[in-house]
Amino acid sequence: RNTVMTENKVGFRIFQHVNRADHELVEAFRGISSCCISDQTSRMYCMSQELHPLTDLPLLGTAITVNTAEGDNLMIHKAIDMAQPGDVIVVNAHGCKTRSVVGEMMVRHAAARGVTGFIVDGMTRDPEGIRQAGIPVFSLGSIILGSHRNGPGEINVPISCGGTVVMPGDIVIGDTEGIVVLRPDDAADIVSAARKKHEQELDKRKKYKSGAVSASNRDWIDRTLTEKNVPVL
Repeated sequence: RNTVMTENKVGFRIFQHVNRADHELVEAFRGISSCCISDQTSRMYCMSQELHPLTDLPLLGTAITVNTAEGDNLMIHKAIDMAQPGDVIVVNAHGCKTRSVVGEMMVRHAAARGVTGFIVDGMTRDPEGIRQAGIPVFSLGSIILGSHRNGPGEINVPISCGGTVVMPGDIVIGDTEGIVVLRPDDAADIVSAARKKHEQELDKRKKYKSGAVSASNRDWIDRTLTEKNVPVL
């Protein structure tokens, strides 16, 4: 029997299928702060604060994941061309700080295709141009040196980004406070509680402004200290 031998391509391959979260479920998180969402995950699904927002724009969408070689952006270019409107390009660039892997022209091309943001665990460049491109971008910082375009890399595989596992199709939410990653199967249970907490905080903010907040809502502090037998000397 004839056997067709194929070269091992682990680490240099592309998966086209993405099990994206429903659009309505993604949109249900719009306008809710990342802090309120994070609180509903027991504060376990947040990316590192080392990932800085280059804009003040909120980020929301479904993840297209890229695992790329340090200082190389071949697979990021391909991911942009594969992305659908509403996708966020999430890149594990392995924390490399010697070369940028995303720049202004890439961000502008992605925005024109309906991509709603980038999260890059690595470096970007052209910060002013990126700020003007109209979509949110998070990265470890900026550097003038550009990238190689040779690979290897993979698209739509599980990756680590900002110290958090990201799966293709996950919901990613970000703002100036940080980034939260949600599995679609978990998101429906989280969204209503997160919105309720968000609305409670908005209401409390109004009360603080008006001076209507009662001191009684601080009782939990002394109660906790008493339960822990903390001496007051």
